[in-house]
Amino acid sequence: MAFAPPSLRRTLITSAVIVVVAATAASLFSLYLTLETRNAIDRDSNALIDEQRIADRIVGFTHRQQIDAYRILQQPDNRDHGSFDVNGDSAEMQMQLYLFRELSPAARLQVERMKETHQAFEVSAHRALDLV
Repeated sequence: MAFAPPSLRRTLITSAVIVVVAATAASLFSLYLTLETRNAIDRDSNALIDEQRIADRIVGFTHRQQIDAYRILQQPDNRDHGSFDVNGDSAEMQMQLYLFRELSPAARLQVERMKETHQAFEVSAHRALDLV
C-alpha cells in the first residue's frame, strides 16, 4: 500500500498553522520579557527612590545638628544639647537603615566612612560645646 503525498493545500495549511503558532509564541515571550523588564526597572527605581529619601533625611538631620551646634555656640548660657543629640541619633538611625539595604561593597564602605565621619563630628562638637 502506497501512501499518497500530502496535497499542496494541506501542506500550506500546516505551514500557516506552524507559522501562526510560532509567531504567537514569540509575541507572548516578547510580552513576558517586556513585563519582566518593566517590573525590574520599577523595583530598581523604587529602591533608588527609597535610598534617596534615606540620604535626604541623613543630610537634613546632620544639617539641623550643625545648626544646633552653632546656636549653642552663639548662646553659651543655653547648654541644652538635647536637640543636637536627637538630630545626631536620628541621623545615625538613618545610616543604619541605609546599611541594612543591599549595597555594593564600595557603597557600603562609603556609608561606613560617612558614619565614622559623623561620629567624629559629634565627638568634636560635644568637646567644643562643653568648653563654651
